Amino acid sequence: MHKRSGKRLHGVASSDAVDLTKITLKTLLQAVVEASDVFPPLKSVAAGLNFIVENAQTVKANKADMESLLRRMSRLSELPRLDDDEELRRREVLEKELENIRSVLSPIKKRNAVRRFVEASHTAALIQEYVRQITRALEEYQVSLLQDLYKLNIEQTVRHFCIS
Repeated sequence: MHKRSGKRLHGVASSDAVDLTKITLKTLLQAVVEASDVFPPLKSVAAGLNFIVENAQTVKANKADMESLLRRMSRLSELPRLDDDEELRRREVLEKELENIRSVLSPIKKRNAVRRFVEASHTAALIQEYVRQITRALEEYQVSLLQDLYKLNIEQTVRHFCIS
């Protein structure tokens, strides 16, 4: 029997102990799957349990990834705004892309635990695709902004030399 004192177990923080237990369980299940060819029922049970453990980890990762994605989208919406028509057009395109992604992510976030578990792999792929879409939209915004700033800089330089 282990003696607990506070949140530590034999000098190991409880969160570290939980992580170590999860890693050990996963490693043992994988070892049983790999080494149990002579006893197919054991291999089937271990493979099933291993799938459940991996899928549960995917669900947890999906939740963290979705929260990170939503935070990133929120920060993008707070970019400073310039007061010109081209900037308004750029922002409208970016905001439309972000809103489309929010409208898909919002229902996913509200799904019950069983559905999130069943759709874990699909949701992970979906989140990765939305990260790519946001990255692409932000890159397009930045390129367009840099082009306008370059044009503005050229115009100001030409005016400066014409006046001088």
